[in-house]
Parts: sequence; structure tokens; C-alpha cells
Amino acid sequence: MTDFIGENLKALRQQAGLTTRDVANYLDVGHAIVAKWEKSKANITDERLEELAKYYGVTIEDLEFGVIR
Repeated sequence: MTDFIGENLKALRQQAGLTTRDVANYLDVGHAIVAKWEKSKANITDERLEELAKYYGVTIEDLEFGVIR
């Protein structure tokens, strides 16, 4: 996972007014792992990345290449 994906995940979460716990509950994971993904301290599986893209209403390419604003 690139740092850019983590930055985009955090930006999307903040824009949606969500906490890491909100996202974690949706994915049924611990909130610490969501924070680690956002800081690029832990790898994220392709399946989770797909779930997050769907959750935020963006594509995986948007997450990877920074189309997030």
C-alpha cells in the first residue's frame, strides 16, 4: 500500500465526518487497524480496499492515484 492510499482514506473519512471507529464497525475490524491503514503502517488487502472504495463511493483508482479532493 502506498502512503497516498492512506492519506486518501483519511481524507475521505474526515470529509464524511466519520471516526476510525465508525469505519471499523462497518468493516467489522478494530479501529486501530483503520488508523494504521491511514498512516500506511499496515497493509490493506485488496478485498478491504474494494469495500472501502464502495463505502466512500469512489473507485480503487481514486484511492490509489489521488482523485480525492
